[in-house]
Amino acid sequence: MNSSEEEDYEYDYDKTVSVIPLEELVPVSIVYSITLFLGVTGNSLVIFCILRYNRMRSITNILLLSLASADLLLVVICVPIKGVAFFSFTWTMGEVLCKAVHYLQNVSMLCSVFTLTVISIERYIAIRHPLKAKYICTLVHARLVIMGVWILSFIGSLPVLFGQRHIEVGMRRKGYYCLREWQKPFFEKIYELYMLTVMLIIPSFVMTIAYLGICHEMWNVSYRRADMRSGSMVNNGCIKDSSGSRTGFRSIYITGDRRRKKTTEEDDKTKMQAMKMLVVVVLLFIICWAPILINNVMIGFDYLPRLHYGYLKPMRMAFNLMAYFNSCINPIVYSFMSKNFREKFKHSFRTLFRGRFTGADRIWTQRGTVSFTTRTTSLNRSKLYSMKEPVEKDVSISSVTENCKIVLVPD
Repeated sequence: MNSSEEEDYEYDYDKTVSVIPLEELVPVSIVYSITLFLGVTGNSLVIFCILRYNRMRSITNILLLSLASADLLLVVICVPIKGVAFFSFTWTMGEVLCKAVHYLQNVSMLCSVFTLTVISIERYIAIRHPLKAKYICTLVHARLVIMGVWILSFIGSLPVLFGQRHIEVGMRRKGYYCLREWQKPFFEKIYELYMLTVMLIIPSFVMTIAYLGICHEMWNVSYRRADMRSGSMVNNGCIKDSSGSRTGFRSIYITGDRRRKKTTEEDDKTKMQAMKMLVVVVLLFIICWAPILINNVMIGFDYLPRLHYGYLKPMRMAFNLMAYFNSCINPIVYSFMSKNFREKFKHSFRTLFRGRFTGADRIWTQRGTVSFTTRTTSLNRSKLYSMKEPVEKDVSISSVTENCKIVLVPD
């Protein structure tokens, strides 16, 4: 550190002066409070629902579990400490917390963006290469990838430990600042470019390519499916006994094309809604973190002054609040854009208030599985007709064609 930088810290301060302008105090206090409350509640709820309900343990949701854990880490550790630091003129929490809180903040940031990137790749493989996805996109591989993401995040955050410093300030009255300051300006430039590239440029490029590929594939599949439906012919079959007669029953032909079409459209709609939700999560992450990352690069290359004066102070304050607020917004997105998450959130709240799971609750949690099973049966329960007389034993149902669903009722 050169002499001119040392002079910046050679001044006194008055401990009794702790007045923060109201226009700064109110918005910062509100955002920090909302972020802390929603971040802890929302991310804890996401983690609970994915771990509690078996139907929620899909590959994508397991990865979202990692994302929620990273956000919870930032909210629980970094937000309270940064909130306290805002109301203090100097850093009063020691050198260990000075380094640890910024290190864990970077761990959370890297883990979040790595997880979002992995989700986009997993969705790309699942939709563009469904056969390969059966062997690649498995729960075992997802857990291994999550472990690798966290290890890589802890390693990738190590540089900040060398740049974050606990500096003594003041001449007659001593205090401390916790700020990022490198031994050489070159190191600062490299670090800020590294964070911008690893956190924003490379992940954004990968996720853009992945989601564009997914959109292209889903568009092509929908187009081919519509073309096949328009030119398809409906084949009907019938049920006969072993002698070829109708055994005194009247056959009612119920074609399965309409039911399969409805099921396929529902599946496509679910996939599209899930993809929209993931894209919104990615866009919110970029919008919330890009300003502070770009600001740090401009400071490192001396395009912006380091001191917070004039318009720079509220601008940088807003950038930091946006970055922290991103950690509590994902559960809100899930609740609005995912029916599964919304239902499980409601059920979890009801369970929490009652304090226990009742028999009705267990039936409720299995309702999705039951409806899924009935959808795959050859005869939908809603289409069954009551039979007054038993079906004869020699009736063979092996002759039922794939495109025809038949129910027998007495003549």
